[in-house]
Amino acid sequence: SDPLLYNWFVVEAQDHSTNTADRTSIVFREDANLENSDPHDTKKGMIERDSDGEITDLKGISTKANSIPSEAVIYTKSSDGVAMLGNGVPYRTKELPLYFSAPEDRREVTLKFYNVENVEAVENIWLVDTKDNKSMRVSSDFEYTFLSNPSDSKSTDGSELNRFFLRFYDTEDDDIIREEKEISCYY
Repeated sequence: SDPLLYNWFVVEAQDHSTNTADRTSIVFREDANLENSDPHDTKKGMIERDSDGEITDLKGISTKANSIPSEAVIYTKSSDGVAMLGNGVPYRTKELPLYFSAPEDRREVTLKFYNVENVEAVENIWLVDTKDNKSMRVSSDFEYTFLSNPSDSKSTDGSELNRFFLRFYDTEDDDIIREEKEISCYY
C-alpha cells in the first residue's frame, strides 16, 4: 500500500453565511520534527490586520480591511507560531491546538473531517471544543456545527486563542457507549 495515502486527514471550516470553506491538514509521519524546516509542513497564506484596520498580505501589500471579506479560517501552528496549511506531526503527538479565526460577525460554522478512516498512526481522533466544553470522537462522517463569535479568536488582552484542539488518545470520561444487553445477577 502507498504510505502517502495513510496517516493524514483534513479539517474543513464551512461558513454557512458565505457558503465558503477553509481547510487545514494534519500529516502523521514518524520522521516529522518540530523545526520550521520540516518537509511535511506548508505555511498558510494568512492575512494580517493591524489596529488601524489595514490588512497586509504575504507579499507585504497593505489594503483597506473592507476590501477583503471576513471569513472563517482554520489552521494549526508550527512550534515557532507560524500558521500552517499542512502540519507534519510526529507519531508521539498527544494533542494539537486547532486555531479558528472567527469572522467579524456571529455565524454558523461546520467543521468537517476528511480521510480520518486512513489514519493508522493514532488510535482515535477527538475534537475538543473548549468554549462549549465538549469532547467528541471524530469518525469518517463526523461534522460539528457551532455558532462562531468574533470573541472566539481573541482573549480580552488581544492575544490569540484556540477554541479547539485535537486529541489523539482516549480518556475514560469521554464517549459513553450505551449498549443494551441482558444482565445476569448471581447471589
